[in-house]
Amino acid sequence: MSNGASIATLQRKMTLYAGPKITPVIIPCSQNWRQLEQDLWRLETWLSHARASLRNQRSVPGSMEQLEDAIQDHREFLMDLDGHKSLLLSINVVGAHLAESSSDEARSAALQRRLAEVNEAWDAVCEEAAHWQTKLQTALLEVRIGSKPRAVLKL
Repeated sequence: MSNGASIATLQRKMTLYAGPKITPVIIPCSQNWRQLEQDLWRLETWLSHARASLRNQRSVPGSMEQLEDAIQDHREFLMDLDGHKSLLLSINVVGAHLAESSSDEARSAALQRRLAEVNEAWDAVCEEAAHWQTKLQTALLEVRIGSKPRAVLKL
């Protein structure tokens, strides 16, 4: 992927997540690179844990009580996901700017690859979370329908 194409891709993703494009004033310096590296590491670590957590949720609980617990756990997960969204946005904005303004082409290319990987991982976590939510919603409907009297079901 070319430098211009990957930056354009990141800008499209930023627009989807944050609305209109906002161009920050970021002065490239070693402190910004260090902060970006730390933020990337933190988000990559969280995404790894999030994916593992979602993979462990294969079967939907059978009882209403266990289902309610699973739904509450998923709500908390979604709040945590939403809390990491601002970190992702910041990483994309700062990372795209640093990659674009870097005189070190190898460092710029490596950063663009890492940004692309983090965005792909983010999208995968969002997809897995949506899939799990659908399973929970379906199970909840099935439990509710199963607990209604038969006369009501025929209507």
